[in-house]
Amino acid sequence: MPPSLGRAVALQLAGGSGRIVVAQDTRRSGDMLTAAVVAGATSMGFDVACMGVAPTAALAFAAARWPYDGGIMVSASH
Repeated sequence: MPPSLGRAVALQLAGGSGRIVVAQDTRRSGDMLTAAVVAGATSMGFDVACMGVAPTAALAFAAARWPYDGGIMVSASH
């Protein structure tokens, strides 16, 4: 599912700058899921910046402050 998620987000953001930012929580599966999301978005031609482990608020700030079309937070938080 994660590559599909990356492609779906890219499709929704098509027409923008072609840049998104991705961050993750500290779960062990985070690296694998983040890599899959990045693969999906890059397969659609997007330039993806990875923040690594970061709080959701930091991702939201980065996506709003810098020239990104949006952000994806890889988290199991509810």
